[in-house]
This record gives sequence, structure tokens and C-alpha cells, in this order.
Amino acid sequence: MELYYSLPSGPCRAVIMAGKLLNVKLEMKPINMMEGQNKTPEFLAMNPQGTIPTLNDNGFHLWESRAIMTYLADTYGKDDAIYPKDPKKRAHVTRLLCLDLECYVKGIGPWLYPQLFMGKEASKEAEETMKNQLKNFDKQLEGKQYLLGDHVTLADCSFVSSVTTLEVLDYDLSQFKNIHEYLQRIKKCDCYDEIHGE
Repeated sequence: MELYYSLPSGPCRAVIMAGKLLNVKLEMKPINMMEGQNKTPEFLAMNPQGTIPTLNDNGFHLWESRAIMTYLADTYGKDDAIYPKDPKKRAHVTRLLCLDLECYVKGIGPWLYPQLFMGKEASKEAEETMKNQLKNFDKQLEGKQYLLGDHVTLADCSFVSSVTTLEVLDYDLSQFKNIHEYLQRIKKCDCYDEIHGE
């Protein structure tokens, strides 16, 4: 099973983290998007959108991180700890995966990308939107070890990968008390440094 990825990508790191927690063996295939490796005919035959992460499970091709994570959990999970089978518990994981996608696309990305890729200052509006998204997650974590209680789920894999992207620009997350404490817990996980440290 091959995973086409790039470590700077938060969505790629989310899939790698989920794979580690599920004990799924992924053959890692790094892709350099700056060199157009995601636009080759071979890659586009797997994923016409040319995006990463992309999974090739013996000819079954799938992209979009949240879809890949849920597929891996459903197909290869030994139990349902990180992606519950109970419809009500699963619905909460799905809700948080959707909320994280909104936070990343509408909050983190518009603040981060202009600075990272264009050398421009982010707008005050972008920063305020991002702060509001992060405040929402801070409330989600009130009184909890992880997003849904006392153990990691796919929602945590996704959120951690999104929010730690901000550390590239040394964004001060300590202003969000619950997120800050949560990240300190997550950073003690065995696989954290291997996936997110670099």
C-alpha cells in the first residue's frame, strides 16, 4: 500500500499519524510538488486532481486526507478505538473532521499561505478568522484530554496536523490554553516527533 505525500503538508501528516496508530504498513512515496511530480501522467492516472496525500492500495486509488484516514480505519483497524463503529460516536468524529477542514481552509490557510508562499503579511481579517476558529477548538477541548475525551481519534490526527502547521511561522498557540495543553500531551506520543517534528 503506497502513500504519496510531502511532510510539510498537514493533511499528509494526518494520514501518516492515523496509519501509525492503526499499525498500517504504508510504503512512503515522497512527492515534490514544486518540481511537478504530482502532474506527471502516471500520477494523474491515479489522482486526476494531482493532490496529496494519495493512497494506492493495490490499485484502489483514493485522495483527500479525511477520506483516506476513514478508509484505513474501516479496512485495517484492529478495533474501533480511533474511529468508532457506533453511529453516534462516529458522528462526533466526523463532525470534528469537518470542523477541522473548515478551520484549515477558512482559518489557518488564508493566514499562513500568503506569508509562507508569497512573502506577504496576512490580513488582520484572516488572523481574526483564524483566531475565532481556534477558539472554537479551544472550547471543544475544555475538560478533556483529547477532542473526544480520554483517547486519540482520527479527529485528533487531523486537528494536530492542521494546527502544528502554524509552528512553521512560530505562531503563539499558548493564548489558547486548552489547545496549548493538548499539544503538550500529543507531543509526548511516540510517533509525534517522527511525523511532525521536522
